[in-house]
Order: sequence, then structure tokens, then C-alpha cells
Amino acid sequence: MIVLKREDVRARLPWPDLIEAIRQRLAEQEIIGPQRLAFDMEGGSQGGGGTLLVMPGWHGSQVLGVKIVTFWPDNGDHGLASHGANYLLMDARSAEILASLDGEELTQRRTGAVSALAARFLLRPDASTLLVLGTGPVAEQLVEAHQASGRFSLIEVYGRTAARAAAMVERLNAKGVKCRLSENLERSVRAADMIVTATSSSSPLFDGSWIRPGVHLDLVGGFRPNMREIDDVAIKRATAVWIDTPAAIVEAGDLTQPIATGLLAPEDIAGDLRSLVTAPPTRGPGDITIFKAVGFALPDLAAAQLALDAELPSVRRVG
Repeated sequence: MIVLKREDVRARLPWPDLIEAIRQRLAEQEIIGPQRLAFDMEGGSQGGGGTLLVMPGWHGSQVLGVKIVTFWPDNGDHGLASHGANYLLMDARSAEILASLDGEELTQRRTGAVSALAARFLLRPDASTLLVLGTGPVAEQLVEAHQASGRFSLIEVYGRTAARAAAMVERLNAKGVKCRLSENLERSVRAADMIVTATSSSSPLFDGSWIRPGVHLDLVGGFRPNMREIDDVAIKRATAVWIDTPAAIVEAGDLTQPIATGLLAPEDIAGDLRSLVTAPPTRGPGDITIFKAVGFALPDLAAAQLALDAELPSVRRVG
């Protein structure tokens, strides 16, 4: 069995290769990934429980991958990250474990790659300004993924806690990822060509009237019905709403809440990530597009397979 730790996974998944691997798997339509299973767990220190996610995917009778994710909103009280994850890659027929990968790094990398892939088809061609809302590990890798695309001449980062946002900007700049701190959310939203949200917020982060025509909104953070990152105004102004997987319309508050009030209908959804890749849409210069992602198994399996294609001396083989 091969064990890939965080640094191994990161080194084996450079952005261009990872984005292309996911695109190819979507186009080939060979990987099967059923809707993930979600379970509520009790035990939150502030009366709130956690979430257990189980995400299987398989490539014919060859390989089977399973990611196990936990989310505890109060983990910060215990000095822990809110999310934890592990990924197992197995022989589909014998169930022999071929590899164990750090699931957190895998998730963060594939999340950034999916966001960049969707933007390839939904972003206005002349877009040059990106705003990322959030200060966690996923937000940080989203900045890296989009900076690697070479599309943006200006990337801003905003966080509700200014010190955390400033620290993230400092870390990114130290790694050669050029970005700057946003000190005024409204001004940054009004100036952005693309806005990425990566928070666990339960209420909209900004006024939807602030976004300008031609903006692409990429919603990454909310994956529960009680989570919300944009308001009804933004939903109403959208020309087209896309999703990564059908699970988004039953799991994510950014969609379930406007669907419940009748503002949005399931049939209004333009399509999922696979249809976006295989039949790219045309967009007008003033169109406002939304891509809502909750995560699904196909990009995870594509990333795991790519990670195992390379050989690194740091890989530890056991058994």
C-alpha cells in the first residue's frame, strides 16, 4: 500500500495537470460517482453537531475510491480544523487497498481545480479582477488555482477577521502568489469580474445589488441547507445558474432556500459540471453566471489517480 501524506499529495497535483485530468474524466464519462451520503453527528460543544460525508466513486471494474469527510463547526474550540478527510483507493474487484491519501489536501486541491475549470467556461473573456471571500485552507488554495490560470491581473482577499485575511495574503505572497488584502468589501465586490466565496456562513456575505453585469460568482463554502453565501438579489440577477452535481439543489442553502420560496426552480438550473465541460455555453458580456459546488466523487478519484501516476522518493510503501 502507498501512503501519500499532505506534502506528497500537493507535490503530485500541479494545477494544470489536475485541471486537465478532471476535464478529461468528465468528458470520457467513465467514472461513476453516486450522490454522496451525509449523516448528522451529535456532540457539538455549543449544541451543534457535526456532519459525516461518505463519497464513493469507481472507474469501471478497475479502481474504487472512497473519501470520508467530517465537518465540526466548533472544532476551533478544540484547536482543530473544521474539516477532516481521508481517501482510500482500492482494487475494485478484490477491495485490496492500493493507497491511502491525505483527504484534506486532496479535497482542497480538487476544489480549486473544479473552480478554475468551471471558470474556463463561465468567465467573461476579458475578466481581470478576482475577489476571494474566506480565509481558510480551501480559500487559500482557490487563490493559488486561479492565479495559476494567468487570467487575473489583480486578486483580492477579504475576510471577516482582517488579521486572518492579512496573514493569508502574507503567506500567499511569500509563495509567489500575488494578491492583496481587500479593506472594503463593497468596493471590492463592485470592482470584481469574478467572486469566489469559501466560507461556512449562514447568512449572505454581501448585497447582491453590488455585483456588476458580467460577473461570474463561484460559490464553494456552503454545503448544508442552513448555509448561505449570496442573497436572493444575486440569485434573481443571475442569467444562468450552474452546479457541480445534482446534490447541490438539495444540500446547499444558496439553492435550497430560494427554491423553497419559489424564487428559483430546479428546472432553472442550466446544467452540471459534466454538461458544462462537454457542451460549453455561450455567454453575453453582461451575463451574470453562478456556479455552485458542494463537491462530488469524480474529481476526487481523478485527483487520486493522477497523484499515483507520479513517483516521488518521499512516498512510503508498507505491506
